Amino acid sequence: METKPASRWKRIWAYLIDWLFMYLLFLPLFLFIFFGSNNFKYLLSAERLVWFLFLLVYLIITLLYFLLKDSLFNGRSLGKCLLKIKVLDLSGKPCNKGKSIIRNLMRIIPIVNLIDLLFFFFAKDGRRLGDRAASTKVVLDNNPEDYKINKRGSWMFLSILIILVIVLPLTLNIYSNTYKAKHFIYNLTIILSDGGFIPKEDVLIINERIALAGYYADINITPFNGRESIVILTDERFYNNKKFITDLISRGIFNARIGNITVFSGGKEDISDVCRYDASCSRIEACYQLQEGGEYCIFSFVIYLSEAAAQKHADVTSKLGINMTEYGRYLDKKLDLYLDNNLVNSLLISENLKGQVITQLQVQGSGSGKTRDEAINDARENMHKLQTILITGGLSKDYQLVN
Repeated sequence: METKPASRWKRIWAYLIDWLFMYLLFLPLFLFIFFGSNNFKYLLSAERLVWFLFLLVYLIITLLYFLLKDSLFNGRSLGKCLLKIKVLDLSGKPCNKGKSIIRNLMRIIPIVNLIDLLFFFFAKDGRRLGDRAASTKVVLDNNPEDYKINKRGSWMFLSILIILVIVLPLTLNIYSNTYKAKHFIYNLTIILSDGGFIPKEDVLIINERIALAGYYADINITPFNGRESIVILTDERFYNNKKFITDLISRGIFNARIGNITVFSGGKEDISDVCRYDASCSRIEACYQLQEGGEYCIFSFVIYLSEAAAQKHADVTSKLGINMTEYGRYLDKKLDLYLDNNLVNSLLISENLKGQVITQLQVQGSGSGKTRDEAINDARENMHKLQTILITGGLSKDYQLVN
């Protein structure tokens, strides 16, 4: 049977329809990522693995559709079915799976896909580079009976995929709601010390502090005795950690000062990153015995300053003098670390940092206890608290716990 080449416009429209279908496939996944992530975190580790595998299968199916779409229905993708065009090999047979993979793979390989596009628009026969590599061509579909059969198969394939992408978020939502109803039976009510409205930024900071500590909770702003309150619905593990709850609603205003000048503060404006889980840049350095009994341990971790904060540090240090000490040559003022206006540590500034724009600094602190284990745990808790505050920044108002 004589075949006529499909026009470029028909092929473009078929390609756009296929991408629209791909977009519809991915849409539930995007919605799940952006709106369902809060529910996903309530799953246990083993259950998360199952869902990740489910998502992986989902992505693989979508990728396979993209690569195999021109062989699924006798040389037609869904878009080609609608536009009544199809892919044949040079002998006139419908495109098989191997040829479909080759011709569509050319569309996703960087640089090659640009060459592929040039062939499509400028080759006289309209055959893409993918067509040439796979020995295929796109022609008009002149077989209405074959088209009807494939149309029915297309709807079956589409129905299976729709069921797949609906089952995942729906089942996850049911599970997470069941989990919260069973375990989130404790609530904490937090109010402003001076009344008034609760800033949205403070709610976001509290929520981020909870997430960084590895706890799960639902946070809502509700009326309480004529004022706004933050109600945190959570589980027993969170509710019984009184020290964390106290730290959670503390102002947490961090400032690093040289003399009376604040060089940088906690929060994303001055701190671009904080090392937390890498032992090479976040660790307990050493422990020592106290003369009065007990022990204390020193922790250290690296922070990364924004360009603006690093420049301010350079401007301030450029005006400092140099002192000789028993430890070496240092600038005549220290970098003082304050948390809620309380001095927590003072760090010597090396002479070679004078006037230098540095984005990486090491922060130190300590913890103490009657035994070494207690001292290590206290140091680790203090380090995590300081890291969290440096990441989130401080609350704009004072809060108190009602229950």
